[in-house]
Amino acid sequence: MKMSKSEKYELVTTLATECDMKWSCADILNFHYFNDNGLIAAKRFNDERIADMVAKGIVPSGWIVAYGGFASSESNHLVELQQKKRKEKISTMVALEMLEDHVALQEKMINSKTQKDPWGAFCAKHARNAKRG
Repeated sequence: MKMSKSEKYELVTTLATECDMKWSCADILNFHYFNDNGLIAAKRFNDERIADMVAKGIVPSGWIVAYGGFASSESNHLVELQQKKRKEKISTMVALEMLEDHVALQEKMINSKTQKDPWGAFCAKHARNAKRG
């Protein structure tokens, strides 16, 4: 049974938990733009985490420009493609890959500051033991 356009739109924008690469470019872009499991939502969540870390003094304010809300060329490109009438497959895939890379970088940088560094703790412990012995 074929879905109506409104059923497909609801599936893509609200019900789907992950993107199906068999979808049309318009559906893929709508998923990442509107769905809470899409890349735009992931970037916004990370932007909020970075802003919170800056507010708490965990990281310098430059992080907002480098990794946070002001570093938005990748998401802006995806939004521009989503708003075009004609969506091109190559442009869509390139924009998604760029935004995926940016979100991965954000998560890597956030994790580097929020998780304890086990190697640093190991080295510090052994440095203290070396001074004792």
